[in-house]
Amino acid sequence: MKCAVWGLLAIVLLPAFAGAEEQVQIPWGNKFFVAKDPPPVVVHDFGSVPWGTTLTHRFTLTNIYAVPMQIVKDPEVSCGCLRIVKYTAALEPRTSGYIDVEMDGRRFQGQKAVTIQVRFGPKFQSTALLQVRAFGRTDVQVNPGQVSFGTVAQGQKPTQTIDVQYSGNQQNWQITGLDPSSAPSVNANAERLQPVRGSSAIYRLTVALKPEAGSGTFQEQIVLKTNDTANPVLTIPVTGTVQSPLSVVQGANVRLDAVDIDQQTDRIIIVRGNKPFRITKIDGEGEGLTVKYLQIPSPIQNVTISFKPTQAGELKRKLTIVTDQNESTSVIIEGTANEKK
Repeated sequence: MKCAVWGLLAIVLLPAFAGAEEQVQIPWGNKFFVAKDPPPVVVHDFGSVPWGTTLTHRFTLTNIYAVPMQIVKDPEVSCGCLRIVKYTAALEPRTSGYIDVEMDGRRFQGQKAVTIQVRFGPKFQSTALLQVRAFGRTDVQVNPGQVSFGTVAQGQKPTQTIDVQYSGNQQNWQITGLDPSSAPSVNANAERLQPVRGSSAIYRLTVALKPEAGSGTFQEQIVLKTNDTANPVLTIPVTGTVQSPLSVVQGANVRLDAVDIDQQTDRIIIVRGNKPFRITKIDGEGEGLTVKYLQIPSPIQNVTISFKPTQAGELKRKLTIVTDQNESTSVIIEGTANEKK
């Protein structure tokens, strides 16, 4: 009952917000998700989905403020049909993170809206409002609930299948086409199978990861076009992580703690490969920035970044890491040097 009340309130109130936005106090915490002109509620809409679909989405957030911020408590959701998978708890100034959510398509039918409250702090506090929407079809089912490739080495092209079954009343229901624009990392095709008992149509969707897919985590949707005039499209989630042959675990940008002139701050970054390697050199040292690393073959290498400035100001340097496997990767190191107190 609580889930239903939350969802109904969200659906009813949002149009009112849109029509009277100037009268609504928008939480400044929403700016972590939409920096410029944030809406009263940050919405992700999955659209019309088959029953049983496992829906996943990553809300990206960025600390646009000049002080460190953090999520001071676990994000709260208005319905048990949605869970928080993981999230970035702490954000340095001008760094980014994420909140990953998963929605269980077996636990709702029809229109569903779930609200997520994310409280930022600790000194200055604001609660951002997010919402996830979906329309659960009961006449279409999928098995399994999503296409999930897990972690795949870059260049590989694994294939997975998912069955889409129609059990509604429309005669000669068909999947008439696929829209690839919202799933650029994969190729997909649908084949009609012999209907099984309890269904009037069943299709097998074959999805292959493109070998040229870029590295990183992806969450995409295959859009199926049907001849159902009332609900002409269906969305099938596709998720996975493409692992580069060489990458910095912390990401493309790493920010160091602020430090006074002639003082030193250190940070360890992790370089990961898909096989054992040695770092042969790192280019880009200077302006008080130095690096140290071991010469031992391993698929995981630790690099110690040290920053000991001699003058005040901002640091921004690109480090290029080269290995004995003829591979390289880069990371931008940023820091701040303060005047002596």
